[in-house]
Amino acid sequence: MNIWITEENKLKSGKDYEEFSFEVPLDGLFTFYLWAVCEEAPGPMEIRVNDTVVFQGTGQADQRPYWRCGSVALPRGFHSIAIKAEEAPQRMLLSEQEDMVASGNAQILWDNRQATGKPFEDRATILTEDQKQILRRNGFLFDHDHDGEKCEVPSGVPLGGIGAGKVELTPEGLFTALTINNNQDCPIYRMPGSFFALQTEAGNKRTTRLLQTTAVDQHFQPVTRIEAEPVFPEVRLNYRDPALPLDVELHAFSSHIPHNLPDSSLPCAFFRFTLKNPTSETQRARLLFSWENLINTGGSMALNNKNEKKLLPLVYHTWNFSFAWSNREGNVQESAHLPEGTGLRFSARDDQGNPNSFGEHVIWTPDKARMIPDRDLVNDESRFSEWFESGCNEPFAPSGDSEFRAGALVVEREIAPGETSTVDFVLAWVMPHFLDRSGKDVSVYYANRFRDAADVVETAWRERDRLLAQTCALREFVEGSTLPSWFVRKLLDCRFVAHTNTTLTRDGLFSVNESPTGMCGCLGTLDQRTCSGAYWTACFPEADAKELHLFTVRQGEAGNPSHDLGSGEFNSERAGSSWPDLVAAYVIQVHRHFLRTGDRAFLKAHWPSVRAAVQWAIQLDDTGDAIPTLKPGRGTTYDNQKWDGISAFIATMHEAALTLGADLAERSGEKTLSRRWLDLAERANESRKKYLWVEHEDGGYFRNVYDPVKKEGDDSCFICSLAGDWALAAGGMEPRLSRDMLHQALMSIRSKNMFEHGMTDQSARAEKTSAFMQYPVAYFGAAALFFGQSDLAWDFLALQDRIITKAPSSRYNQVLTYEADGTPQGLPYYMTAPVTWLFLDGLSGVVPDLDRQRLRIGSDWLLRSEGARVPVVLSSSWFMLECRREEREIRLDFVPVKTIRPFRVKELVVRGLDAASVKTISVDGIEVEPRKEKGQCFVIPTDFDPGKERLRLEVRF
Repeated sequence: MNIWITEENKLKSGKDYEEFSFEVPLDGLFTFYLWAVCEEAPGPMEIRVNDTVVFQGTGQADQRPYWRCGSVALPRGFHSIAIKAEEAPQRMLLSEQEDMVASGNAQILWDNRQATGKPFEDRATILTEDQKQILRRNGFLFDHDHDGEKCEVPSGVPLGGIGAGKVELTPEGLFTALTINNNQDCPIYRMPGSFFALQTEAGNKRTTRLLQTTAVDQHFQPVTRIEAEPVFPEVRLNYRDPALPLDVELHAFSSHIPHNLPDSSLPCAFFRFTLKNPTSETQRARLLFSWENLINTGGSMALNNKNEKKLLPLVYHTWNFSFAWSNREGNVQESAHLPEGTGLRFSARDDQGNPNSFGEHVIWTPDKARMIPDRDLVNDESRFSEWFESGCNEPFAPSGDSEFRAGALVVEREIAPGETSTVDFVLAWVMPHFLDRSGKDVSVYYANRFRDAADVVETAWRERDRLLAQTCALREFVEGSTLPSWFVRKLLDCRFVAHTNTTLTRDGLFSVNESPTGMCGCLGTLDQRTCSGAYWTACFPEADAKELHLFTVRQGEAGNPSHDLGSGEFNSERAGSSWPDLVAAYVIQVHRHFLRTGDRAFLKAHWPSVRAAVQWAIQLDDTGDAIPTLKPGRGTTYDNQKWDGISAFIATMHEAALTLGADLAERSGEKTLSRRWLDLAERANESRKKYLWVEHEDGGYFRNVYDPVKKEGDDSCFICSLAGDWALAAGGMEPRLSRDMLHQALMSIRSKNMFEHGMTDQSARAEKTSAFMQYPVAYFGAAALFFGQSDLAWDFLALQDRIITKAPSSRYNQVLTYEADGTPQGLPYYMTAPVTWLFLDGLSGVVPDLDRQRLRIGSDWLLRSEGARVPVVLSSSWFMLECRREEREIRLDFVPVKTIRPFRVKELVVRGLDAASVKTISVDGIEVEPRKEKGQCFVIPTDFDPGKERLRLEVRF
């Protein structure tokens, strides 16, 4: 990344200094080297970045007119640079490349910049037709050079495993977006040699169909239509074509089992075809599974192709590029040695200098099948299609010699009238070498268990039925609720990031990539984890703990949390960010994990980091209002905004950090510190209302930002101005704002920020700014549930779901940002999609506290329901919460489903009951005497484990 500081950037001038503003446009923490551009040697200079001196002196002449002036580390966001000198430089250059000047590239860069008239370096995004054809043939483009960036590539259920990569199977029957070659940031989209096809034969009549609705360089006729039921991690496809005499169905799945990381990281996918014969004739069926040899095909955003004889053009998915590689000349296909069935192994003679994509794939069937080990996809495909359509009578011999090869298995069945037959296939892979950004081979977790792909097939097939049953358990549980079917599917599908975004190394290091194909392998992003991490806490708490622990390693010396765990590698160097809201993000996640696991060792390990982080945020209050002040150099997760002063987002999040941090302090034995932080939280709340609350004729709201020094602000309504209030409720605490103020703020956000087909993060702007689409599911939608506005919450969530499911966007390829009209805008496969699980928590109002043996429930939506069944998924247990309301009674039944670890509930806290109306409360038919807490909460003595024991609560009015 290279940034120019010129007259275009000037903010102001003083007697002996000039001040400029500039932006770092990418996420992460970057080290920039600085050069002053002066024809003659500069006199003594002082350079300040964000009010910190980074250089004093005359500069070192690297190559005239460039004078080296030290370096500075900066995160994404807006910054200021002030230059104090007798004569200011003509311009400044900031570059990540230390040899930018010595190599001569600086002057070339400047000349290009003059031609374009833009302040930032332009990317080389224009591909020639020949380059496009090369990338398309090797699979890195589906059709157009920017279809990945625009979400216009096909997308479907990712079949694979946690940290194992995946291949997507779309509702149209296509295989696409393959990343099993450790190529998460450079998917293979176009796979013409990978498909299913079917031939039927009765008498002299043969019919052949490609089991897709569209052909991708295949020579078979596609089926007329497919009725698809994709629900992660399963796909059901019913193929419909009037020419086919058989009813054909496919059920595909891969293993994803909560609390079972080894079986959830299996590098394989299962396919079961069901063939039914409704005709009066016996039908011979031939089912073809073709797989393209994709060994030595992959790429990343960090590592270039090491085989210089064959360099592919760069692939642009967003503003970043990937180094795509494909060197298939040494690829081979041969029989896979397995004790039963028929398997075909895809491998290569060597790694062509690119170990990440070197290993083996296997396709296998338990049948004694016909094997076609090799064919040329460029020259043989037409002849191969004719061979299959004519009945596969003779052995097929390849004739072409291109490097693009494929192999296939053909299973035959005789199906009598009225009978049904099944055909199984397994796809497995082992790609054991995973080089990170620094070139270190961290390998993959599944390599601890499997020596090769045949080993995967043996284990996976032996355990198939158990894996399927345990994979389906969570789906079957939530489908047994009364929740709307579209919400159930949304809840299950948003887990796609588990197969699309995750890294799991051989040593067990785990992280989630913020946005594959867009974020340069940015791992674990702390701010996004606030909303995305809830699923991991509930279903894979060990992985959640491992990733959170890595943030204690990366924490800055001053206590400031790191934005991420590294780009393309697990970086153990301290790298504190300047974003104050990362403190709240960290505290919320530590608090959530501790309450839901009761793990005292976890709290002990994190408490010093929590204390240091909160203390760092406290000292960022430059205006005495108990809220961190934003200014150049201090950003937020909303890094597309420029806020100076007190922002609505920082105000609410900082209050949450202080309050939840105080709770952790008390539990850690530091009661004095806890009280001090609570006092600061009260002050922050008062300042928030004083400076940010805007009275409005249609109801009040929190303005975007206010500068108490300049006494000026931005009166836009910010969409997530209640984020911290949600965090308090989700942490089992009551917000400080009045119920009336919360309701007004919620209603104003709905009216000001949400439209028929889209939404905006900030209202009252002519340009209708775009929206970060996942955050509001928790920060607005779940908040509305906790604060008694369930109708508003459901309306919002339905709108959000319509936006992300409107083509070309899909639930399996959600992006971060959507325009105000709902158009997706880059950063695909966004990690925060599982935020829907926080909305689920809001429906029941559930907050477990295993440390204090308390369970908190209750929401407006639940308690007014006449017959709701709501699934509750905790890290300790699953249970169904059934609510029935009659005229003078509410009955709540806790129905146990699954226990993972003991959770003895000694106090059941029910929130949202009208204290004045309650006459009696009974537990299992025995009347009890509850005590009352703030927020219309009744604390009821109990003694049960919701994962094992049933309990009935009756409230009479």
